[in-house]
Amino acid sequence: MSKVNVKLSNIGGLKSLNAELERGRLNVIRGTSSSGKSSLMRGLHLGVVGTVPHQDLYLTEVNALHLNDRNSDQALLHRGAAEGTVEVTAGEQSFRSTIPRNGNIKSNGSNPKGLFTTMLSSLPQTQIHQRVFNPDSDAPNDFKWVVDDFSDAGKYQTWHDVLARLEQELAQQRVKFNAWKQSLSDSSDRRALIQQQMDEIDARINAQSAASGAEQAILAKEIQRLQSSVSQKMAGIEELRSKVQQFEASMKYNKERIHAAEAQRKLAQRRLDDAEDLLEEGVIEPDISGFDERISELEQKCIDAAKSEPNQETTEVMSFHQARRSAIQPPELLELLDKLEASFGDSGLLKALNDEIAGVRKERQDVINVYLDKKRRYGMAEQQRAAARAEIESANQIISKANQEMGQNKVIAPKEKNEYERLQREYEPAKAELDALLAQRDALGGVSKDDLALKEKLNKELSTIENTTTFDVRFSSLGMLASQTLSLSLSDAEQLLGTASDSKPNTGFVTTHLEKSASEIRSLLYANLTSGILSSVEATSAWAREEADRQRQETRRVFNDVGSSLFKRLKFSQINGLQLDSDYEIKISWDGVPQPTGLTGAGGERTIIAATLLIAMRKAYTPDLPLLMFDGVLENLDDGPRNEFMQFLSEYAASEGVAVVVSLLDEKHPTPQIN
Repeated sequence: MSKVNVKLSNIGGLKSLNAELERGRLNVIRGTSSSGKSSLMRGLHLGVVGTVPHQDLYLTEVNALHLNDRNSDQALLHRGAAEGTVEVTAGEQSFRSTIPRNGNIKSNGSNPKGLFTTMLSSLPQTQIHQRVFNPDSDAPNDFKWVVDDFSDAGKYQTWHDVLARLEQELAQQRVKFNAWKQSLSDSSDRRALIQQQMDEIDARINAQSAASGAEQAILAKEIQRLQSSVSQKMAGIEELRSKVQQFEASMKYNKERIHAAEAQRKLAQRRLDDAEDLLEEGVIEPDISGFDERISELEQKCIDAAKSEPNQETTEVMSFHQARRSAIQPPELLELLDKLEASFGDSGLLKALNDEIAGVRKERQDVINVYLDKKRRYGMAEQQRAAARAEIESANQIISKANQEMGQNKVIAPKEKNEYERLQREYEPAKAELDALLAQRDALGGVSKDDLALKEKLNKELSTIENTTTFDVRFSSLGMLASQTLSLSLSDAEQLLGTASDSKPNTGFVTTHLEKSASEIRSLLYANLTSGILSSVEATSAWAREEADRQRQETRRVFNDVGSSLFKRLKFSQINGLQLDSDYEIKISWDGVPQPTGLTGAGGERTIIAATLLIAMRKAYTPDLPLLMFDGVLENLDDGPRNEFMQFLSEYAASEGVAVVVSLLDEKHPTPQIN
């Protein structure tokens, strides 16, 4: 099996360390309690993990494990150092991470999921150790996080959660909108009925006034004329006011649609350009033969420089020889010591050559990583190009339609607005003149007070009838502020809200932005609100829920396969199976116990459970990582079970081709020793 080469600088209690681990073997690190065993394993952990996503799940674990700690007693950065570095090389794989005194951790070739899948540690506690040994008292067996937080299930679930809230609020908005439409229709009918009743009352009052005398008759005739004129003007004003409001609302809405569609088109064009550039250039496999030849040359030089290594006694003789060379007598002894020194390798040259090999390997891996990333993107480029073209076409259609509607409004709206303003100018003096005549008529008497009171009552009712011609839309589920409320015409509101139909899910929209957080998804949906995104909310929400469940089931299957097979090889444990049930609660089967239990057992059993969880998560999420580490947890096992468990880990390492690393307390070694 290949080796895992480790180079640490200023990590934990270690100023400098070069080490080799064997893949396919169990690597035991022995040392005293302050020898640097944990520093070595934590450094390996940092090297593999590198920079993590800015998400609560990862940041919480990083803080718990002190992976970004520079100052505390458990700091990963060596006290007083400007920066610490970790380099891990395993065959074609290469990992490098740097933790500076100030600034962010930098990494190359890292895998953030390895934060949870490569090490089980008791101090500080990794998440698996915490969940097994100190479970949540309210839900001790809930391990849904195993499938949600690390597979894409959690990402699809995040999309579903945001869409479900929007879907619920959209249903409420549609109910309000339909009620508002109905109220407009009812209001129109009620307004016409009230106006008819008021016309009848006016006719009776005018007849009463005309019969009361010659002066009243003349006054009644003039009032009747003005009432007809004022009523016509008022009806015209109401009709035009409604149209003008709808025109203005439509203009504002279409401007927002154009702005959103232009932003969508710009992003889609960028993705299209990237895809077409990649498809045009193609992907050419890099020629790394030069790197391989250079590595071979350097490895041969290492062999020449290494030769044979002196034992401890010979090393002491050589040190004496180098320090006291001028005083060594007789000359024959000095000659023999010179020959002995020449027979051994040059450790300084050997170290320099190994450093150079590590540098060449890193350059080689960087070239391979660039090629693999480009190859991955090339495989998706055709799909990306098609999706981008569809988005651009959709945006162009939205812009074209919005411009067309705005163009129509620009022709019609000014005429309507001018007519509206003219009627308002004429209405005010006519209404004032009519009010003066009515006051004069009432002063002369001869008019029914009951009719006047009834007319006043109808006027008050008329003023309270719904006459809003725009519908306000605001989705609090998307974080829209009051100032972001959309005031829409009836037709624009119908277009925006749509109906609960059997539309297809917008899968491309979700998969393109799958990595986004809940807040980013809300912002994205708001940005596309005027682009017809609401028409597919229900279908997309249901699809995201189904996809999350599918991802969970697949991950659960892998997890349960490991949990079922692993304990068949652990003969010393009474546990014979570990599963996640359909509710993603952990279930443990025991020899001689008819029903599975949840988390239970003493420290030894829980250690085995935690180890199984780690192995299962590695299998499900990071099977290519070359390390699996157990720091400070084997002390929970008695000597017999510990030896059997280590034998199992040795067999597991061989079958999986992974370097399994465990730490053991051994007071004989003041510095960490690997065997």
